[in-house]
Amino acid sequence: MADNNITFKHMLIKDRDTILTEWISLSWDKCFSRGNTGSSCGSMPGCNTEIPLKHTFRTGLERIFDELIEGKLPDKKHVILNDVIKILAIQDSSPSEALSFYTTLAAMIRFRFKTQLKDEEINYQFNELIENIYKALCISFDIYMEIRERLFNIKIKEITAANNRLFKMAKLITNET
Repeated sequence: MADNNITFKHMLIKDRDTILTEWISLSWDKCFSRGNTGSSCGSMPGCNTEIPLKHTFRTGLERIFDELIEGKLPDKKHVILNDVIKILAIQDSSPSEALSFYTTLAAMIRFRFKTQLKDEEINYQFNELIENIYKALCISFDIYMEIRERLFNIKIKEITAANNRLFKMAKLITNET
């Protein structure tokens, strides 16, 4: 059983670096398992967009973790959360793939502290954290869908503009003949 003076929050803070390292690594691998890191520079020498993406992803997950530990929930205007979700939304993966970092965190914490979770108070605090993780996931889902909608609207505008150019060209060709 857990020491009465130790809270679940203290255990998370104590193991923060280890949890974050494992969580970020697993989440990065899972979210970008298809090898797509959003790089648009192809084989250009010296071009590596994975580094800034990974930095944004890492710092974003660190902030999300710290806020979850403090019991804070991100909102739709949360800049760091938006940056992380934008990276994931452009990867053309399903929402469940893109937001799997939340379920990965919940599973990791449950496994890491399975012995301590036998204590009733620690288990209660754990369940509060899990509830906040899933609330954050729902907020993130809304953000993800808004970003995907904006991306699709941009694609629709591009296709419409290309079609209009083709129609104009076709009309010019028919006028010349």
